[in-house]
Amino acid sequence: MAWRKDLEGPISSTAAVVDGRVYVGTEWAGLYALALDSGEILWHCREAGTITSSPHVVGNRVLVGSYEGDFRAFDAATGEVLWSFQAEQPIQSPAAVVGDRVIFGSYDRRVYCLAIEDGAKLWDYEVATEVFCSPVVSGRDVTVLSCGNGTIYTLDAEVGGPALEIATGQIALATPARVGAYLVAPTYMGTVLCMDLNSDDTRWVFDVGNQAVVFHSSPAVTGKRVVFGGRDMRLRCLDFDSGEELWQFRARDSIDSSPVIVGDRVFVGSDDGNLYAVALETGKLLWRYVGGEPISASPAVAYGRLVIGNSGGVLVCFAAKP
Repeated sequence: MAWRKDLEGPISSTAAVVDGRVYVGTEWAGLYALALDSGEILWHCREAGTITSSPHVVGNRVLVGSYEGDFRAFDAATGEVLWSFQAEQPIQSPAAVVGDRVIFGSYDRRVYCLAIEDGAKLWDYEVATEVFCSPVVSGRDVTVLSCGNGTIYTLDAEVGGPALEIATGQIALATPARVGAYLVAPTYMGTVLCMDLNSDDTRWVFDVGNQAVVFHSSPAVTGKRVVFGGRDMRLRCLDFDSGEELWQFRARDSIDSSPVIVGDRVFVGSDDGNLYAVALETGKLLWRYVGGEPISASPAVAYGRLVIGNSGGVLVCFAAKP
């Protein structure tokens, strides 16, 4: 471990690591910026509110929404609020960026597109239910899940109108992964769907056979592997082409944390308080860090460092071995 820092309030979202700095929000105390090499707090903005969404850094701006419904741009160097936009309900959706635009969803059943420069609203689009997860960007296409009923919308980043709408009928709260024309979406009903967005067809469905099993973890996809966690305490790896299960790794509690694949390793947190590293090929445990408090945030990996927070407000940083 390179360092650990006690912050104020649970950390339930993924940190952003950019230009030697770590930007992370907490549920009690707003937004922090820390030095990546030492963990020193560089600035702290309590007025950012209750943050359960992940920050996004674009140039000199840190973009993030709050549970109070404010979406703000902060000066990355000083923490000064540059502009603020008010949605009608909480914002848990991490933002996506397309060119000079930032796009996110809200509990108010809308997807918003703002200008990064000044926060001006360029368009909004109403969907069927709340949007908790992040929009997924591919070129000008912005794919969004209406989480309460699993309807998939593909919007045009320039104008917002839908180019595609697919009804799945399954509640889905995790951000899906898009690979080319395919969208991989875990659900709240014990299934993972792989949809072909060009044809509206279902490529495959992975089903654990138990609708009580909840998948709140977003999938990590690399090559022919799809890796995700579940509330049945398992980390699973599927074949991308067929949906066949290749391996399972069992933790000691739920895995809501979204895994990150780095080379031949998978890193993921668990509600059992552990950060796990497992082999991508086999699912074999390589090592674990015992943090003590539940980890629902996902690892952020950059510059040879891994940064992750837990529900006890502890942010830890690991450095790769030379």
